[in-house]
Amino acid sequence: VHPTRLAVLLPDPAGNEFRIAANRGLAPQLVQSIRLSAHDGLVGWLIEQGRPAANGDLGDPEILRELKLLQAVVAVPLLAHGELVAVLTLGQPVFGAAYGRRQMETLFDLAAHLATALRDITLHHQLGREKEFSERILSHMSSGVVTIGRDQRVGTFNRRAEEILQMPATSVVGQDLRILPSLLGDMLYDTLASGRPGARTEIQLPLRRLALEISTYP
Repeated sequence: VHPTRLAVLLPDPAGNEFRIAANRGLAPQLVQSIRLSAHDGLVGWLIEQGRPAANGDLGDPEILRELKLLQAVVAVPLLAHGELVAVLTLGQPVFGAAYGRRQMETLFDLAAHLATALRDITLHHQLGREKEFSERILSHMSSGVVTIGRDQRVGTFNRRAEEILQMPATSVVGQDLRILPSLLGDMLYDTLASGRPGARTEIQLPLRRLALEISTYP
């Protein structure tokens, strides 16, 4: 559509404001200073209406002011599963006075695909942060922690489990549970198959006659 300026606004981590994450043609001072409420004004209108906002459609002077602040004539909502993931704003087209209906329909269709991609990226980063957080906790636990998935492969093998069983995590994680001492593997498999927790039980591994206290949870 060849806009003179454009910007993509994303919500902040708290979800209270939308800020410019990428742009073309806007002054750096403007980019750093713009903060739009995630509930009112232009963003609130896009959430409520679920369609692009053009300056000619807006009767509320405050919403129009925010659009002009972004040096834009159109704001397109990027919606995924009913959630406003981002806002795309476009300045005047390089050629012509306004964007035509067909261009607006194309922008709206494209926005849906972009919203899905952005949502997936956000979820990917969120899962990565949660995984890192869990791994930090596991690495400092005084108990050994071993998990298996539905594929019966080892998913987690923390530092304490390495020390107790004298097995490096690099050679265990991702392997079939049969790589574990048989008594431990049997308890894990029983809990996986039955969906019931295993009460705290004392076992002795044949190798090194190592006594362990084991609890299992689905």
